[in-house]
Amino acid sequence: MGVAGKWLCGLGFLVSLSAWANTDLWQLETQRGDARLPVLVESVPDVPVHGLLLSLDTGSGKDVVKSGKNTPSYGQPTTLITRNRASLAAQGIVVLTPGTPSDQPGGMDFNWRHGLEHRADLETLIKAAHNRYPGVPLVVHGYFSGATSALNLAESRTGGVDGYVLTSGVLTRLRDDSLDKINTRGLIVQPISHNCNEIPTPEAREVAAAAHWQYLSISDSQSDAKPTCNTSSRAGLRGQDKAFVEMLLAWISGAAAPAALGKQPATLVYDEQVYMIPSASVGVFGRHKIELSVFTPPGKGPFPVLLYNHGDILPNSSYITAHQRYRDMPIVNEFIAMGIAVAMPARPGVGRSDGVYQRYSGVNGVYIGAPTGLLQKGRDQLAEGLAALEFLHTIPTLDTSRVIMAGQSAGGFAVSCLGLDNPSPDWLKAVINFSGGRTDVPEGQHADHYNEGMVNIFGYLGKTSRIPALWIFAEHDSRYTAETIRAAHKAFTEAGGIAELHLYPQLKDTDGHFVYHAPELWREDARRFLARLGLTEARAVQVKAPDKDTKEED
Repeated sequence: MGVAGKWLCGLGFLVSLSAWANTDLWQLETQRGDARLPVLVESVPDVPVHGLLLSLDTGSGKDVVKSGKNTPSYGQPTTLITRNRASLAAQGIVVLTPGTPSDQPGGMDFNWRHGLEHRADLETLIKAAHNRYPGVPLVVHGYFSGATSALNLAESRTGGVDGYVLTSGVLTRLRDDSLDKINTRGLIVQPISHNCNEIPTPEAREVAAAAHWQYLSISDSQSDAKPTCNTSSRAGLRGQDKAFVEMLLAWISGAAAPAALGKQPATLVYDEQVYMIPSASVGVFGRHKIELSVFTPPGKGPFPVLLYNHGDILPNSSYITAHQRYRDMPIVNEFIAMGIAVAMPARPGVGRSDGVYQRYSGVNGVYIGAPTGLLQKGRDQLAEGLAALEFLHTIPTLDTSRVIMAGQSAGGFAVSCLGLDNPSPDWLKAVINFSGGRTDVPEGQHADHYNEGMVNIFGYLGKTSRIPALWIFAEHDSRYTAETIRAAHKAFTEAGGIAELHLYPQLKDTDGHFVYHAPELWREDARRFLARLGLTEARAVQVKAPDKDTKEED
């Protein structure tokens, strides 16, 4: 019987052997003077060591390793490897879990995990492990943000590593890495999680393909219960511990992993596809392409479509600096639950979209000029949404004769500019404006005055707009005051526009400009609005008296 067979046969003894596991603390010297790297080492005395598992855990790392008065301990005992460390040690797998080095008291952010100093620390640990256990194979496991650390090693072709396993990896900002240069075997273990926004399936499959690693999906019979990425969710592989340990033991020994873990396929709440499609803009070498994410509910459809236009992106955002794909999951989850597909195009320079990102001109991002110029900016920012619509016609599960144009901030203003078309296109059934307008407040400041320019521009739009619109705003919006929001809505409707305004109370500890990420406030109002238009099914809701700042058009 081979080593893997011995391990698997021994799984029945995990309970008794786990009680004998020892937790030791190594303090390794780094290459940066007197800095130390703490490492928890889990092993069982008198059990032959068959493998080493370098466990790179999630988070900042500052709470991973704790050294009390009596014995070292794990600050995150419920994450995947740490809750199974004794079981692995009982089967001859020594688990090594590094914390944050002493010269990083604030912990490790993405840049640190992706940098040279962190890589050097891990290489020091790998060397120390092989000195202590010569000739024993070593596998690196990266969990959630720890996947960044693991890929950092893999890309550098660090010696002494016999394999990599990435589980529930946060891979969204690693799309530009040279993964095709990796020459060590690897495994991507990815749950299908609709409520953990940080671990999208397309990125995991892309990393697996680029690195020539095996992709292993996690199956179970239930969807995530709550919108979370914590260790109790599907993203934390709860309920899969035994299957995961068995798979990992076999894989470390050289066996192939199965295609999936679990007996039943995961319940799909939506299907997610990513496309590169023709852009509205043309460059020196021809028409640009933009990145488009499309989410469809389960079933054959055809489904009505929410075409969502994002707001202005800051220059230092990872959507630009790391080409992270734009996907706004609070929006996706809400409208998928209504039976509506969601399409999210990324404007030029965002994600993998060609071109250079263009914000509104003016001082500190604030447009200064005539209203007609402001309208042109709105139409320009809407252009990629209209280009995406042309592509959506080719997807048979989508009903592009029933389109809802939505957007947030600059994107909300852009979709409001569709009202300039008179008559409006037959396919456009509704507009949803999340905090969309045009501010006269420089970045970093908070609106504290009446914005006459925003009021006037919506009065101008109301002259021609006859599209049913839902306005979703909240008080204490950093871009415009509640007075400005009410006045803009009044100017729009008095000019002939059709709009239902919901101005929600101030959000707790959050800028009201981001009310779109508080769906518990607007969920039922949006459903009622769309049900009246025949775009989703009506359902019973708790009747409540409208807020004094809420106006509905019946």
